[in-house]
Formats: sequence, C-alpha cells, structure tokens
Amino acid sequence: MSILTYWAFQMGCRGSKLLVLALLVHLLSVTGCTSPGQPGPLATGESTAKFVSRVLQEKPPDANEQTQEFAKDGQKLVQEGKWREALETYNAAIKSDSANPEWWYQAGRCQEKLGRLDLAEQSYRTALNLRADHAPSRHNLVMLMSNSGHREEATKMVEGWLVSNPRSSAAFAEDGWIYLQNGDLPRAQARLQQALAIDPNEPLALAQLGEVYEKMNRPDRALVLYERALVVRPDQPPLKEKVERLKKLGVGIPKPD
Repeated sequence: MSILTYWAFQMGCRGSKLLVLALLVHLLSVTGCTSPGQPGPLATGESTAKFVSRVLQEKPPDANEQTQEFAKDGQKLVQEGKWREALETYNAAIKSDSANPEWWYQAGRCQEKLGRLDLAEQSYRTALNLRADHAPSRHNLVMLMSNSGHREEATKMVEGWLVSNPRSSAAFAEDGWIYLQNGDLPRAQARLQQALAIDPNEPLALAQLGEVYEKMNRPDRALVLYERALVVRPDQPPLKEKVERLKKLGVGIPKPD
C-alpha cells in the first residue's frame, strides 16, 4: 500500500473520498511521488486522475491483522521486560481502537510495572467500563487497591460483583483470592472450587487454588493446577516461575490420598 493511502486511512477519511482525493492530489503536486523509492504518476506516465482512482481502490490495513500485530509485539516486549516500549505499543493500539478493553488492561499492566499506579487504576477502570466482565482488569484493579491500603473497598467491590453475577466463575475466583489474602484457607478453597465447578478452565481459580494447596503443604496438587492455568493463559510469568521452582524441588505427580 502507498504511504498516501495509509495517511488517508489513518486520518479517518474512508467515508469522505473527496477529502482523500484532495489530500492525494495536493501531496502529489508537491512531491511528485507516492512513497519512498517509488516514482509518482508524472514520472511513470500515469495520469494523476488514474493514479488517484487506483489508490482509492486499495484496501486499508485489515483491522484483525493490525490487532494481532499489536498483541504479538506487546506480548514479546512484556516477556522481555521492556515495559516502557510495551506501553508505547499498547498506547498505539488504544489510538487505533479505544473501545477494546484488552488494550486498556495491557496498558494498565505496563503502567503498574512502571510505578504509574494512578494511571494504571484509570486504565483498569476504563477497561471495566467498556466491558464489566473483563476479569483480568478487575483482578488487577482489586490487587492494586488491596496493595495500596484500600482492601476494604476492594472487598466490597468483589462482594457486589458476586451478588450481581452469581453464576460468574471469575467473581467466585476473585472472592477466593480475597479470602486467600486474608489467610482464610478453608473459605478460599471453597470459593475457588465453586469457581471451577462453574468453569473448569477459570485461570485465576486454577492459579489461586494451586497457591492454597501450596500453603496446605500439597505442592504436587499445586503444580498440576499451575500447569493447567498456564495452558489456559500462557502469558503468566510469575506462574511459570512457580512451576519451575516446584520442579526443581522434585515435585511430581500427586500421590493418592
């Protein structure tokens, strides 16, 4: 695709061909070329009118492909610990599609890692305003509030979520996380098992129930749950570290009770 088409698309001109046409004709008259290293219509003998007509028929960047590129680039940077660069990628994704809660969630993660806690909270809340059931954003928001001295407010938020969504595995998992943070292992275990009864692949419930079993001196069960959680959601570096740690300790298949 020519650079001029891309500019026109980025400017949101797809619905106004006259404006696109004016932009193209103006730039052509100034530069005489379409993109670096490519001759313009005057050099090739192609008339400006034909060139503009051809360019307007070219397809703009595919939205799905663009989304996949942002996700791929951002994930790679996160895995490398390049949080600032990852944030730039997700900010670009937000400019491309500000209604996608995943971009706000990922931006919040980066902001939190960079110590920009107020911005991170805003990003998580924006994600939840766009999609109230975006569980990763809610979990990170609850953790952020709990760690910044607002655990009571976070607990009330989770309780309200559970009341309004009594069949939500994510809500049960979040409530289990709260009990785990308070050191109440029996209630945490019960809540997390309730979550898995609704959805056996609930990633937070799998990971947190694994932690409960670790605290109950059952690392074998914990390892199984951690590995299941990673199958469901591979992008969890702390969980991968737990798996590696347990394997180095020689933890294996759970023994029969």
